Amino acid sequence: MFRKMKAINISVLIATALFSFAAMAGAQNSVVVTHVGENPDTGSISVMLGAGDSSGLESGEAREYTTPGGKSGKLIIKDVFEGGAVALVAEMSGPGLAAGDALMLGANTESGAALVAGGAVIQAGALRSSAHRIGPEDVLQIKSFPAGQLPDIVTVRPDGTLSLPHVGVFKAAGLTVFEAGDVIQERMKEYFKRPWVEVTLEKQKTERVKIFGEVTVSHWRVSGPGEYELPKPTRLTDFIATVGGLTDRADRKNIKIMRPDGEETTANLDDAAANLLSDANPVLYGGELIYAPAAASRQTRATVLGRVGRQGIVHLDSENAFLTEAISSSGGLSPDADVNGIIVVRTIDGQRASLKVNFKDILSGKTETDFALADDDVIFIAPAADRQRAVDKFNSVIKDVLPTMNLLLLLDRLSD
Repeated sequence: MFRKMKAINISVLIATALFSFAAMAGAQNSVVVTHVGENPDTGSISVMLGAGDSSGLESGEAREYTTPGGKSGKLIIKDVFEGGAVALVAEMSGPGLAAGDALMLGANTESGAALVAGGAVIQAGALRSSAHRIGPEDVLQIKSFPAGQLPDIVTVRPDGTLSLPHVGVFKAAGLTVFEAGDVIQERMKEYFKRPWVEVTLEKQKTERVKIFGEVTVSHWRVSGPGEYELPKPTRLTDFIATVGGLTDRADRKNIKIMRPDGEETTANLDDAAANLLSDANPVLYGGELIYAPAAASRQTRATVLGRVGRQGIVHLDSENAFLTEAISSSGGLSPDADVNGIIVVRTIDGQRASLKVNFKDILSGKTETDFALADDDVIFIAPAADRQRAVDKFNSVIKDVLPTMNLLLLLDRLSD
């Protein structure tokens, strides 16, 4: 055993000596790894290189590396600064790199090389755009040179801004972590000759997404219409799958999405399923409101809101549809619904009219009192507790929203 260890030690010493000799001979330049980190958004590994001969490196070039211990691979130089350089590991064989590793770098082999992360090829531009997009109250980690000029950990303000020494206040929300690092680095140039900044996500604020309409309700899992946590940016198809999927009645070609900034888009789930990584399958970052309507194959349409199984638009088979059908199609009344007074809002000659219906009589068997609906009626069922406050809020919201009949905005305001 001693002889084996001795042999290994001798081979390492020989490799180290040859490594040092080659570096001194100028055939290759050597640098030392000072930090190793993983980008959680892409799975790529980045390394920080000490000053050494980093001044001879240039951003964008590719360098093959070897170590005295037998590790080898390829680096893509991301940035060079006075304190060293930052590189992305494009290829690696054997054990991973670690702080303290000495690297012998070969000549520049190519520029703008593709980065290999987790077995997938990622172009450098795509890596930047696919990184985490910052949101309010996200916690960020900052590495920088010169050291000690910026805090290591910083939290984005609720209004989406960051305030840093030598940088000032800027809007970070909406930027990727790479873009934020570029903004900070550029502003620091006013005070330092060649600063370097890298921003990574330390902790993401828990975001939420609301979904209404034709969403499948399951008795054995959390599913159906409602509000859900979004632990990370998620494609629309993946999110819908996690909440139970859509019913057979859903209009898959017209899924409505309202972004936090008020932008409203329509997604076709059939196209999204065929192109999972394209814009046809949009990414949800949190704060979105999604509505899955029923297929418009029925003759009477009504919007049911309030204390029912699922809020949203219902399409009823008959042109002479009634209130009971609309409520039944919405999953029935909730246990806390007020059956003594249901409000139906109807637009007549451009004017809004509110009609009160006593549903209790209908439930007691007086079917002749059932209320005939007109197309685009809005039905509101208030809670039995604090009914007047709920009705007042409904009247206030419907006054603003009804002229445009923006259902997503209506659902969002009433669900608060």
